[in-house]
Amino acid sequence: MNRKLFVSLFSILLILSLAIESHSQTSDLYQEILKQVNIDSLSRTVKHLSGEEPFLVNGVADTIFTRYAESEGAIKARDYIHRKLSGFGCETELQSFYFDKNFGDVVFVKENSSIGWLYLDKSIFYSNDSGETWQEQFVIEAPQVAVRSFFAVSQHVVYAVGYGGLILKTSNEGVDWQYIDSPLSAHFYDLFFINENRGWICGASGAMLFTNNGGETWEVQNGATDENLNGIHFYDDQTGWVAGSNGVILHTTNGGTNWDTQSTPAPDSFTDIVFISDKKGFAISSGGKVFATTDAGMIWTEISFPVSEYITEIDFADSLNGIVVGFQGTVALTSDGGETWNVVETGNERNYSKVCFLADRTIWLSGFGEIMKSIDMGVHWFSKAEYFVRNVFYNVISTKPGTLNPDQIYILCGHYDSITGVTERFTRAPGADDNGSGTATVIEAARILRNYNFENTIKFIFFSAEEIGLLGSKTYAQEAAANGENILGVINLDMIAYDSDSDNSFDIHVRDYAESQQLGLFVKDMVTEWSISLVPDYIPLDGTTRSDHSPFWDAGYSAILIIEDFSDFNSAYHSVGDLFTLFNVPYYKKMSQLAIISLAQLAVIDTVNTFVSEKKVTPIKNYSLSNPYPNPFNQSTTISFYLPETQKIKLSVYNLAGQFVAPLLDEIKAKGIHSTRWNSSDIVSGVYFIKMETEDFASIKKCVLLK
Repeated sequence: MNRKLFVSLFSILLILSLAIESHSQTSDLYQEILKQVNIDSLSRTVKHLSGEEPFLVNGVADTIFTRYAESEGAIKARDYIHRKLSGFGCETELQSFYFDKNFGDVVFVKENSSIGWLYLDKSIFYSNDSGETWQEQFVIEAPQVAVRSFFAVSQHVVYAVGYGGLILKTSNEGVDWQYIDSPLSAHFYDLFFINENRGWICGASGAMLFTNNGGETWEVQNGATDENLNGIHFYDDQTGWVAGSNGVILHTTNGGTNWDTQSTPAPDSFTDIVFISDKKGFAISSGGKVFATTDAGMIWTEISFPVSEYITEIDFADSLNGIVVGFQGTVALTSDGGETWNVVETGNERNYSKVCFLADRTIWLSGFGEIMKSIDMGVHWFSKAEYFVRNVFYNVISTKPGTLNPDQIYILCGHYDSITGVTERFTRAPGADDNGSGTATVIEAARILRNYNFENTIKFIFFSAEEIGLLGSKTYAQEAAANGENILGVINLDMIAYDSDSDNSFDIHVRDYAESQQLGLFVKDMVTEWSISLVPDYIPLDGTTRSDHSPFWDAGYSAILIIEDFSDFNSAYHSVGDLFTLFNVPYYKKMSQLAIISLAQLAVIDTVNTFVSEKKVTPIKNYSLSNPYPNPFNQSTTISFYLPETQKIKLSVYNLAGQFVAPLLDEIKAKGIHSTRWNSSDIVSGVYFIKMETEDFASIKKCVLLK
C-alpha cells in the first residue's frame, strides 16, 4: 500500500475514532445528567413551597402558606429560592418591577361630593376633601372576607358588603365600622338602600337579603334563582330589579317578598342594572352589550353601544346623564337619558370595575391599577393612584455563563407565585402544581447543571406575578429585547405533575413566532431520543398564551410551554386543594427529566473545557465579591466575599457620582467566605456601588436602594 495513502487512511480513522469517542463521552455525560434528576429532592422542594412541610432558616422552622404575589409569603418564597440556589454555589440576582394596586369600589356622598370612601388591600380609606388626600379608616382582619361594594345612604350612614358574607356599617362617617351578622355566608356582590332603614343585598347563587331596621337584622328573600346576582336597583321601597348571570333579570313590586323573572335576549351575564324612572332602565352585560326597557322590564331591547369590551358598571347622576365603564379603558357617557352613548378618553387603557357619578357632574373611576377623577363630565381626567404606594415584585435570576458563546442564551423558567380565591389568597395559596412543580424543576436543573460547563449561557429564571397578568415575564422579555439580549430559546414549565389517568400525556404549546416551532419539535424529539416514557401532544399553531412563554413571543424570541395534558387538567386548579398529594410522582419525574435534558442539549456540554464533578468541586482560588442580596433592596442588603488568604480588606459604598457614601468594613479577615450587612436607614433611594479593596485586588458591584 502506498505509504501516503496509508498515513491518510490512518489519519481519517484516527479522527473518526476520536469523534466516536468524543460523541460517546458526551452521550455519557447527558445520560449522567438524566440519572441525577432526584424525585426526593423535587418532592421536598414542592412541599416546602406549598406549605405542606416546614423548612429551616438559620435553625428555625418556617412555613410558606401562600405565594400570592401581593402577600408576604411571596417574599418568603423568593428568599427560599435564593437560599436553595446559593447552597448549590449559584449566584442569584433580583429583577425588580412595580405592580399597580387593584383599587376596589369607590363611593362619594351624592349630597356632599367632598366625602368619600375607597377600598384597597383589605382597608377602607376615607376622604373629606374630594379625594385629594385619603386616610386609612378601617382594616378588615378576617382572612376570608373582602369588600365588593359600598352604598352611601348619607354622609354619616354607609354600608359595605363583600366576599365571605361580609356586611359592614358605619353611622358616624366611618369613625367606627361595625360587622353585622348575616344569615348567609355567601359572597355578596351589590346592595341598595332606598332610605336609612330599608335595604337589599344580592350575591352568589341567588343570595338575597332584606333589612327594614337599618341593617340591625337581615332576612333571606327568595330570589327564585340559583344564578349569581351581580347588580341591584330599587326605584322606590316596593319596586326593584336585580340582574345576574345567564341573562337573569328579576323584578319585584312588593319590596322583594316576591320576585318575578323577566325575559331578556342576552344569554351572557348581566353585570349591573339601573333605573332612571319607574319604567325606564338599563342593564349591561359582560359581552359589552347594553339593554334598555321603557316598560319596567316587560321588554328588554339591545341598544347601540360604541364599544364591545367587557363592561362592568353603570351609573346615572340624574335622569339624563349616565356612564358605563369597563375593561381596556372603556368609558362611555350619555347626556340624553341613554338614547346615545359617546366614548370618552381617560388617557389609559385600564380595566375599570367601579364608577361613581355625582349630581355635581363629578365622576370617579376605580379598577386595576388606577383611580381617576373628572370634574367636567369626562373632558379632563386626573389620576389619584399616585397617592397610594405601588407594590414591588422580584424575578429571581441565576446565570451560568457559556464557555464559548456567552452571548447566546437559553432560558429555563417557571413562575413561583400562586393564587386561590379572593378571600383566601393572602393566607393560603399552596400552588403545589401551579406552579410549585415548575419552580422545583428549575431549581433541580440548577442543582444538576452547575456541575458542567456549557458552550452557551443558561439562565434559570423564577418569575413573579404570573397569576396577576404575566407581569414578571413581561418585564424580563421587554427589557431583554430592549437590551438586545440574544435569547435562542425559552422553555417555560407551568404545571407538570398532574396525570390522573396515568397516560403520560403532556402538551408542548407553540406558535409560529421566531424559531418556536423548531424548539418545540426539538423537545418533542428528546422524548424518543432519551426513551422517556411520555406522550407529547405538539400544538404548533394555536398554543395558549396564558403563561410566561407568551411575553417572549411578543418580544420576538423563540419560546415554548411544557404543561400537563389540558384534557386531564388538575381538578384543584387555583384552589387550596392544589397539594402534592395529587401529584403523579413518576410522571412528574419524567417531565422534569425531559425539561432538564432538553436544556442541557440545547446549551451543549463543553467537553474541551473540563466540567466540574459533583464529587470534586473545584475550590475557590481567587478573590470574589458576590452580588448584594437582596438587590434591589428596601432597608438592608448582604454583601458576601471570598479571600484566598488572611489579609486586610476594605468595603465601601459610593454613589453614581463616585462620591463616598458609607464605610462597611476596614479590617483584617481570615481566608474564606465572609459577609457583612449594609443598613441604609439614613440613605436616600438610588443606585450605589459596593467597592471591595485589598492590597492586590479590587472589585465593584452595583445595587439599587428602593424606599
